[in-house]
Amino acid sequence: MATRRHKLIHYYEDGEWELFDRETDPHELRSLYGRPEVAALQRGLLRELERLRRQLGVPARDNDAGRHPLYRPPPPLPPGNSIRPEVVVRDIAFAEGPAIDAAGNLYFVNFERRGTIGKRTPAGDVSLFVDLLDHLPVEGKRKPRLNGLKVSDDGSLVGADVGTGKLVAVSKDGKQVDVLAHSVGGERLAGVNDLALDKKGNIYFTVPDQHRVCRFHRESGVTEVVVEIPTGRPNGVGVTPTGRYLLVNDSANLRTFIADLYDGEVRDLRELIDFKPRGTPDDLTPAARRRLRQRIGTPDGMIFDAHGRVYIALWEGGVVHAVTVPQGRIIETYKTGGRRTTNAHFHSGDLYVTVADLGQIVKLPLGVRGWKYSKGASE
Repeated sequence: MATRRHKLIHYYEDGEWELFDRETDPHELRSLYGRPEVAALQRGLLRELERLRRQLGVPARDNDAGRHPLYRPPPPLPPGNSIRPEVVVRDIAFAEGPAIDAAGNLYFVNFERRGTIGKRTPAGDVSLFVDLLDHLPVEGKRKPRLNGLKVSDDGSLVGADVGTGKLVAVSKDGKQVDVLAHSVGGERLAGVNDLALDKKGNIYFTVPDQHRVCRFHRESGVTEVVVEIPTGRPNGVGVTPTGRYLLVNDSANLRTFIADLYDGEVRDLRELIDFKPRGTPDDLTPAARRRLRQRIGTPDGMIFDAHGRVYIALWEGGVVHAVTVPQGRIIETYKTGGRRTTNAHFHSGDLYVTVADLGQIVKLPLGVRGWKYSKGASE
């Protein structure tokens, strides 16, 4: 529906909304839906839309949309105090990068020692999958070591090499490791921290020391900078199931950003959620900022469920927060048994979480389907 100035759009196929100010944004590039500054306007437009719907006899949703999993109201999450973490892997030198393929194989980094990838089969057998030193060179004092992992369409892995600053691909059998990107705009990448795939297989990855989020195009092989956060440290990153939003965790400032994705362009970066207590001053001393991080944790990795909710791991916080998108509201919090929670991945209704200080991967039985971000990934 539209007024002289504003347009409200409801996408039946996935249940998302957009709100545009056509006076200040005539090309309708920046959706205002869900932002606090337009809350009263949004409520009024929604009431008017409902009035018109009833007056004209328009159904609340069409039959096809009623079967779409992203449109139906998401099932409620179990209370945080009802979930107990179950250990599924031990003896990890630095637990990070859980990724699970469609067959149920769990991959993770730094098994027994840094610079490796471990594998846990559906039967529970755990073994060394890849030693990166057999495939990638040491660069001075820098050794190859992965952080984030994801599963591609063909079941191979893509990984963020935080050790030597590369984006890499690992074959399905673990016998080959190829470098996808090591520079952007002629500048070598610093340590690559985490990554995410979009529907086309393009890879978004974070480079904290250079304050950037980059994107590797699968078809062209071109790498470009898509987000810069000059005062922050981009960490976990994710593309929503609808492909409409890009999320980035800023571990330096304890917040998560959201940006719009339009035809491959990243636009209008803004804050989705600030994990700091309300009223926290911006000019904290370094010591006060360190204490705050230790108290509430810093946002690290993220993963989405099939209903578009994002699950954010908090380093030092020892928890995973479930957050609505694009509203940015914490709806549940789950303890992981340790303090340094790093990343997560769904499989068969369970959330698998890496806990670095314990050297473990734990399973949280949430009963929620994950978002199948690629043909080769689990859900």
